[in-house]
Formats: sequence, structure tokens, C-alpha cells
Amino acid sequence: MVSAMTGELLEGPELDAGYWYASLRAPVQFSRAVEVLGGRGTACSSRPPRTRC
Repeated sequence: MVSAMTGELLEGPELDAGYWYASLRAPVQFSRAVEVLGGRGTACSSRPPRTRC
């Protein structure tokens, strides 16, 4: 998982109450998180899937 708060890879144990509280107050680093994922070869999309009517 990449943190949208820090733009860094997370292992999991650091996702405690303090992390989530800080994430409510910190600026979002979404573009950094997408860059990190892209550098790892992960496909990202911010567009919702298309549906047929």
C-alpha cells in the first residue's frame, strides 16, 4: 500500500491510530503516491469504470 499522506510504501504495522489521526490533518500527496505505484509497474486510474445503459 502507498500512503496518500506521505507518498511512500507502507508495510502495515505503522497504520495505527496515530497515523490515521495525522492523515486527517496532513496535505494529501496523491500525485507522489501514483508516481511510486507507477515506478513499481502498477497500473493506476482515477476514472470510474464505464457502464452501459
